[in-house]
Amino acid sequence: MVAPKRYAVVDFETTGFGSTDRVIEIGVVLLDHNREVESTWETLVQPQRDIPNLFVHHITPTDVVDAPLFGEVAGEFFDLLNGRTVVAHNAPFEVRFLQREFSNLGVAWPNYGAWVVDTKRLFQQTYPGEGTTLEHALKVVGITNARPHSALADALATAELFAWLVSQGNDVVISSRAITLPPHEFPARGALLPRTALAEDLTHKRGEWLARLADTAAPEGSGDAEKYKKLLAAALVDKELSKSEIAQLQNQAQQEGLTSNDVMSIHEEFIRQLAVEAWMDGEVTEEERATLLLLNEQLGLPADTAEALLAAPQRGESELGISLSAGDRVTFTGQFDLPREEWERRAMAVGLSIGGVTKKSVLLVAANPDSMSGKARKAREYGVPIIGETAFARLLSNMSGGGQLVEQDLSAQPAELDLTETYGIFPWSTGVSGTSAHTGTKALAVEWCAKHPRRKLLELSPQLTPFSEIEVQSSYKSGYTQWFARFPQPLEATVEDLRDLPGVGEHK
Repeated sequence: MVAPKRYAVVDFETTGFGSTDRVIEIGVVLLDHNREVESTWETLVQPQRDIPNLFVHHITPTDVVDAPLFGEVAGEFFDLLNGRTVVAHNAPFEVRFLQREFSNLGVAWPNYGAWVVDTKRLFQQTYPGEGTTLEHALKVVGITNARPHSALADALATAELFAWLVSQGNDVVISSRAITLPPHEFPARGALLPRTALAEDLTHKRGEWLARLADTAAPEGSGDAEKYKKLLAAALVDKELSKSEIAQLQNQAQQEGLTSNDVMSIHEEFIRQLAVEAWMDGEVTEEERATLLLLNEQLGLPADTAEALLAAPQRGESELGISLSAGDRVTFTGQFDLPREEWERRAMAVGLSIGGVTKKSVLLVAANPDSMSGKARKAREYGVPIIGETAFARLLSNMSGGGQLVEQDLSAQPAELDLTETYGIFPWSTGVSGTSAHTGTKALAVEWCAKHPRRKLLELSPQLTPFSEIEVQSSYKSGYTQWFARFPQPLEATVEDLRDLPGVGEHK
């Protein structure tokens, strides 16, 4: 007796299409012999490389800092697919990445064959002459995808499309067969990280990692606090602690056998140096105050520690921060808001040396400081500080005598629009009438926020649709993550909906 066929619908999000690109998210929908959903499975994956196409899937380097490596989820993924027919839309693409990722682990999957069903081909057979993208196929048959370019949502939509196409009389059920794979030993399994977990507000968890140090510290650690201090000093160069820097600090403390009390003492020393630096000109600005309070929280210190340091002038010496000098070596990685060529031109104009990461490098400037590009990984290995482009702009400004040029040029990206030539794009704007000074992108945002805070962003322009792609600027990454998690169709949101999101706020 032949066992009834079961299916595994698979979708990947990847860092791109090239031979060096990696899987960054996996979505699986398991179907029974009637093509009804049995269960789902999803996780983000740490690709250990740069993510140049985050505007497609909206997954940032920060999102995958805690994500498992493919090898850590491969065993569970392998078990899900074994004994089932794999289904995917544009299956050759998915199978290519499937084979490549498992090949990296020494597992050879069979060549593309009857164990794979391609809903793209099925759709072409049913609707010859129609477009074949998943988005178009779903639109033709009337299926809604809750969140395009999210692996599990795409897999669920593909599963529904598959069931519908089979119901039209396609003989794929007869011709397809399950894949049978020999047993294989995989690396230790890691915890899954579904995309939905990114929607959680993590602000209340800042500093919690310190409480775990006493339980996880290496029993025979050296207790070498100097290595930890050096790493913390590098992390605080830009007065920010990224998610990857916190993970590095935790790992370093564990390796050295430092307890939470050891680390707290170090953190108190550093927060005082930050306060000394803030008080150097005799007063603390609102920006300096906000920075100190945030770092105090991230470093797991009691709230009254920072408050006391801000209440009265602090005197002493501060060894924190960094200043650049002519001849210093800096490196760039990632896709910046301002073109990399422009950053390199400005760096060389003040005498900085541009090149790859070496032990003598002073800085790595990253589009996202949580990047896992080859350059970023090498910088962490060498203890080279990693900062974002805004912090780098300030350092360049200091080198050039505090000129406003760097800041002004940066804020002018993207280029200003002349609304007198684009009347049909923003018909609600008074800028086209010549009665206001609203002639640029920033002014458009201000006008929209002031006059239409409760209208959907979709209504900004008749050229927008609910599915229009949103280009993510790396410097606002955390706000985007929460925005996209809150609204499956982001442009359905209003200004009022987004005011509370960090980095998005009112005018971002």
